[in-house]
Amino acid sequence: MNILFGKHVTSSDQKGLGILKELLVHPDTRKVAFLVVQRGLFFSTDTLIPFGAVTGVSEDGIHIGETAETLTSRIQEISTPETQPRRSLIPPGFVPGEMPPPPVAPDDTVSMDHDTPVESCKGESVGRVTGVMTSDGKISHIHTKGGLLRPARMIPETCVAAIIDNGIQLNIPATDLEKM
Repeated sequence: MNILFGKHVTSSDQKGLGILKELLVHPDTRKVAFLVVQRGLFFSTDTLIPFGAVTGVSEDGIHIGETAETLTSRIQEISTPETQPRRSLIPPGFVPGEMPPPPVAPDDTVSMDHDTPVESCKGESVGRVTGVMTSDGKISHIHTKGGLLRPARMIPETCVAAIIDNGIQLNIPATDLEKM
């Protein structure tokens, strides 16, 4: 599956759930655990959707194989008091009145979003993440956006030394990427 940040996420009953904001990844196995879906523009809230609920990806966006109502009950199960809230998942701003608690993520995951920096083994900037390609939930390639000095790339997972919270470190120098 080719998962790109900013794509719309829809449930099986065709209800819009929001846009893909982040992925929560197990750094050791490099498996995607959750999608972080942002709903709303100004007073947005984030929702965690288990990656296993994803049934497909198309030009229209990411498709979830469950109804919006079923997802709501599963999301409440994920938000247990035992897990710690992540700063990046707390909705920005202040909304007067009742505000639902922010979703919480498992402690053994790291965050990857549309602006996660990618660095070579020598600390050189290679680009920023725009999405990932997965096979059975495991990251197989990382998409990076290009710029004036850097082309857009598909970096194979074999070139990744570590995935840390909002950062990816490669095991090769930037010059080796140009040969790929």
